[in-house]
Amino acid sequence: MLTLAIGKKLYLDMAFNLARSFRLWHHGSDIEFHLVTDHEAPTPPDLAFIRRVQKSSKEMARGFSSKLHLDQLAPAAKTLFIDSDCLCVRNLDGVFQRFAGQAVSVVGAMKSEGEWFGDIRSRCQQYGVAAVPVFVGAVYYLEPGETCTRVFETARKAEGEYDEAGFIRLRGVPNEEPLISVGMAQAGCKPIADDGRVKVDAMYWEKISLSLITGKSEVLMPKMGLVQPALYHFMSSWAEKPPYNTQVMLIKLVKQYKLPYCLSITLVNMTILYPNIIYQMLKKTLRPMYRKIFGVRKIKASLRLPSVENNNI
Repeated sequence: MLTLAIGKKLYLDMAFNLARSFRLWHHGSDIEFHLVTDHEAPTPPDLAFIRRVQKSSKEMARGFSSKLHLDQLAPAAKTLFIDSDCLCVRNLDGVFQRFAGQAVSVVGAMKSEGEWFGDIRSRCQQYGVAAVPVFVGAVYYLEPGETCTRVFETARKAEGEYDEAGFIRLRGVPNEEPLISVGMAQAGCKPIADDGRVKVDAMYWEKISLSLITGKSEVLMPKMGLVQPALYHFMSSWAEKPPYNTQVMLIKLVKQYKLPYCLSITLVNMTILYPNIIYQMLKKTLRPMYRKIFGVRKIKASLRLPSVENNNI
């Protein structure tokens, strides 16, 4: 498997968190953990198993565009790319088996109309395809070869015409997802169904129960019900609060600092979990009073995240 930590130091810290969660389920496994980064901070001793590829900042594209070069970074004949803001909660052998035989694949659904970083129907007409994969690009599967290269060459070419082609930017920059989607569609590559077994995305779940060390993992998803994914994708603010920050601190205390589990979970509860619970209770209690005195803030215009079947965007 492969992850990237390019740009902010935060991404390297997240990559280390992902690596610790990966290690829990892959002792003795032949799945290697590869990290490509432009940061020079040393790898912690408990993560010595990481196969680290050091790059300079000049060598790597910035932002989402770095993922447009996964075909050139893929370290093996079967490579599973996972965003650094994910956590692994079980062995990934089954995930590789589900993707096996596909040059490039994702977790998602084929769509021929709707809105997804631009109008899908117009995009299909422009690029001469009947439908395109629609997905959240936290996970990509690659089997390097002619088809895989063609997918990413098409995506890189499309990036050069991003605005002219009607793609909508994400946080002010080109988003790799619709670009790789076009490359996949033209090469005949399909997604696997989003049934909650490979990954879940934080913006969709309704309730989550997670304990990395004990192996407890259960998520309530709209339309799917309770699922037990292999990967949890914590994006944006979800990576700043429980259960992400509690779980990564707990596993760090136990695996890096070798503290007893009981002591570690007590420290995590006292310093992170309980203060967060108190904060949320106070916010819920005081918010009506604040709004009564100061009114409601105006909603700022933002990119709408359209939903499609199976809770993909």
